[in-house]
Amino acid sequence: RDYTAAETVVGTGPFTLEEYREKQRLVFKRNPRYFEAGKPYLDGVEVYINPDVAAQLAALRTGAVDALLGTTGQGLPHFQAGEARSIPGVTVVKNLVFQTSENVIGRLDTKPWSDVRVRRAVALAIDREAYRQAVFPEGAEPFAGPIPIASPYAIPLDKLGAAARYYRQDLPAARALLAEAGYPHGFPTKLYTTSGYGPEYVSRTELLKDLLSKIGIEASIVTQEYPVWISRTYKGTFDGMAHIPAWTLGDEDEWLATYTPGDTRNQIHVNDPGLTDLVGRARGAPDEATRARLVGQFVRTFHDQMFRVFLPQPVVLSAVSAV
Repeated sequence: RDYTAAETVVGTGPFTLEEYREKQRLVFKRNPRYFEAGKPYLDGVEVYINPDVAAQLAALRTGAVDALLGTTGQGLPHFQAGEARSIPGVTVVKNLVFQTSENVIGRLDTKPWSDVRVRRAVALAIDREAYRQAVFPEGAEPFAGPIPIASPYAIPLDKLGAAARYYRQDLPAARALLAEAGYPHGFPTKLYTTSGYGPEYVSRTELLKDLLSKIGIEASIVTQEYPVWISRTYKGTFDGMAHIPAWTLGDEDEWLATYTPGDTRNQIHVNDPGLTDLVGRARGAPDEATRARLVGQFVRTFHDQMFRVFLPQPVVLSAVSAV
């Protein structure tokens, strides 16, 4: 059976899929049986697939499309926002998506990442404001993790307490932590990345390499093809460090579950009985208040131990034309 055919799609959304052309377009029509009376307001929507940003903006300028929507973290590139604003009648809209931000990881079952002092030193090496200005000039939050900042359970930087200091660059403190951990002159390491997310992603890895060098961590970038990246590094089979992309999952429990033994997404190989206990208790919480308290405890523990070094989370940009 052809499961890309429109008639195989099952759902209860406001639109029905009428046509799908692979790597070209999707055509949706208003669902007359939609459960909310009077909705949707549109008779239909056509979605065009074009990875070329210049071509997308040209289509917006000529009126071939009405909007460039950023819905899964892949919105209008920040450096193209000015060009989009130059198009008459176009508004650039900023929003947050339900995902965690890019991050730097190592394996918790191997040195040096097994030492919390090294993880905290890496966090202290990141100049988040300079990173934001260089990479996300339209705006970014300092971090998003281990659950999305859009989550009602998320804890913002100003409420994080003592762990907040790890999200402010402090090179002397970072070097002191490395020295305390037995690396007074830093150390060499591999820093894995992939070309599968585009050249901008690799450029961000290069920026991370430069920031790490300021505390004596000399990273050699290993750029993998996407199939190798997914089958090995993304699954937790690597040595050294890795630059991990943003994650988009579902309920907060999905993110918490990735830090439990046996979960296939536990790429950092964390095996912390305290975290595992919190995940189990949060799942069985008798009420919302109890769940919020337990998830909050998980989040605070995570930031204190810095299991991942989360990077700034950009606002996602959409460009919308006045119709």
